[in-house]
Amino acid sequence: MRLASSILAVAAVAAFAVPTFAAGQRTTSADHFNPGAPSVASPTLAVESGSLTLPTVAESATVSGLNTTMRNLPRTQQQYINSAQLSSITSPVFITGIQFRLALGENWRPAGYVGASWPNVAINFPAYNITLGAATTSLDSDGEYLTSANSFAATQTGATAVRSGPLSITAGAFLADGGTSGVHSWGPVIDFDTDYVYTPGTSLVTTFSLQGYTGGAAQAFFASTGYAADAQDAIFASTFGATNSTGWNDVVIVNYLTAPIPEPATLGALAAVGLVALRRRK
Repeated sequence: MRLASSILAVAAVAAFAVPTFAAGQRTTSADHFNPGAPSVASPTLAVESGSLTLPTVAESATVSGLNTTMRNLPRTQQQYINSAQLSSITSPVFITGIQFRLALGENWRPAGYVGASWPNVAINFPAYNITLGAATTSLDSDGEYLTSANSFAATQTGATAVRSGPLSITAGAFLADGGTSGVHSWGPVIDFDTDYVYTPGTSLVTTFSLQGYTGGAAQAFFASTGYAADAQDAIFASTFGATNSTGWNDVVIVNYLTAPIPEPATLGALAAVGLVALRRRK
């Protein structure tokens, strides 16, 4: 009944060594893989209908590779995306879920890991929570997190808890199908419990808070990019449910799935259907 609930709402109104940073990085996290390879920008993939990849930059072999948001240890990460990167959205939309993908080329691969997909066994997060909102006026004005120690709540306004609870990932869910230097396919969809209504012209702030996964899979790395003023930035903490950040981090590349919000002429009818469905469930 997630869609019905969204329509009604709208109608009502493993430890790693700290790396040497490449150009464009400002991370104090140990969750980053830095291969030290020459910079080779990946081709930008076409955005599928009903989705938007953020940040809107190509991966680089010297930067891509972060595990903060898909980690076997507890983490909280908040990342800021400036509204200019969402300019292709010209009318309000629902954001209904997200996807991650393995880091560029071989950057994703754990040491000694053999195979062309990850994980090699099913993994389970006891809790994987996501909150979406807009940036506060001060964060938007600064265009970045000026300090590494911030209150997560103080930099995100209109926060909506879009997902909470356990998360399971099946074995082989993430494919390394881009070859030794290419971009890999998106992994499984992480659906939201509550759709987020994105309003054009606003920034997007996403907060991830997770308990580390169980299952014993080797720690992989996921597509990411560095900080850029007035574009994207991230802060993190090495605990689940953290209220304050303890450092800067790179920004994980996320595919946000979107769905159109019905026109007013059809919204009432859909809301009525949703009410009927909700009543039946009761």
